[in-house]
Amino acid sequence: MIKDNPGKTAFAVSKELFPRVYQKQPDLTLSEVIGHLDLLLVHGRIKEDCFGDQIIYSNYE
Repeated sequence: MIKDNPGKTAFAVSKELFPRVYQKQPDLTLSEVIGHLDLLLVHGRIKEDCFGDQIIYSNYE
């Protein structure tokens, strides 16, 4: 998902992964996505960049 379309926020990833649930349960879907993004960061699979008050996740290239 990030590999194909880099430069996404956790919320954007959440919307894409959980299109029918993210509005009803944003805390649950964001928690799930952020947990996976954190693991990918720890293992060096993705990177994060801060732009103002947003954190953008993208792959290393």
